[in-house]
Amino acid sequence: MNSVITHQVELLYAKSNRLIDLIENKSMFGIFGTGKLAQDCYAKIKEMGHTASFFVDRNEEDGIFMNLPLKTIKYISQKNIPLLVASTWAKEITLDLIATGFKGEVFVIDPFVTVFERMKINDTKELIGFYASLEDDISKKTLCDIISFRCGDVDKISTSSYPQYMSPNVLYSSSDIMIDGGAYIGDTIQSLDCHNVFVREIHAFEPDLENFQALALYGNKTKLKVVSNNLGLWSSEQELKFSANDTVSYGRRVDEEGGVAIHTTSIDGYVNSHGIEPTIIKLDIEGAEMHALVGAKNIIATKKPKLAISLYHSQADLWRIPAFIRSLNPDYLFYLGHHRSNWMETVLYAQSKVS
Repeated sequence: MNSVITHQVELLYAKSNRLIDLIENKSMFGIFGTGKLAQDCYAKIKEMGHTASFFVDRNEEDGIFMNLPLKTIKYISQKNIPLLVASTWAKEITLDLIATGFKGEVFVIDPFVTVFERMKINDTKELIGFYASLEDDISKKTLCDIISFRCGDVDKISTSSYPQYMSPNVLYSSSDIMIDGGAYIGDTIQSLDCHNVFVREIHAFEPDLENFQALALYGNKTKLKVVSNNLGLWSSEQELKFSANDTVSYGRRVDEEGGVAIHTTSIDGYVNSHGIEPTIIKLDIEGAEMHALVGAKNIIATKKPKLAISLYHSQADLWRIPAFIRSLNPDYLFYLGHHRSNWMETVLYAQSKVS
């Protein structure tokens, strides 16, 4: 096994456990940020029985935030205290901190606050196994860079050279039938139009009513055949609570405390009731990817559609989703793309080696 990936995974494993140790040992640390992510991070830490020591932001003077001291970058630059960077601008913030001489350890908090879970030995095995299953060196480097970023080496992150959901290794054709899970306002369909990519038809799913209305409007304009569904994708037909928070781009998702009810379906159920055989499944559904894959296990196991699956909504999705897909069908060839210079927009591309 490649010694580089083994070392990277060991670093991530150690990093994950040091973060939990900080909280369980009630150690001193700060949170960089004052936005929604920083507030969610603080709330999660309090749920775990501890609290941060202070907040840091780009303010020029000390203050108070959420009843804790709010410090300046100048203040933290003189300290050797762990810092949880809770911002989608983690790369830029971390590089700025290093430039000021900050020597403390940086923990990058993901936008969905899922890093507060210890990695287990089996997780490391699955992550190393994912690396081994990747088909090309570019994908393997992408995975190593993502792990480096999550360990705080933020300048390692780089973006793929091709448009999101359009890997040159997993090509679409005019005969393809696509499931577009998390169709949003039709942005993936618009991208297909922009790049002159033709598929036979698209069955688009968007549970948020406001987004769905925009999706349906674009679906009537595009030259592609689009069937728009005001449904979420899940493991089964259900009514679920949904957050319609629009203060951040990732705020609309299944949430037990959400104030909106949505209806869901499974891909297997939809395929059976509509008499279609999808050849592409794309999922970007704000953390519900694993649930949707459970609801697509029959079509994946038997028909082997091409896949474009988001791996970034939970820290563990990076290894658990590829492992689950492989358990359904070991014939898939895996490729990895990353499409933003932060934690977000990591996509697994897959197609079967057996036609």
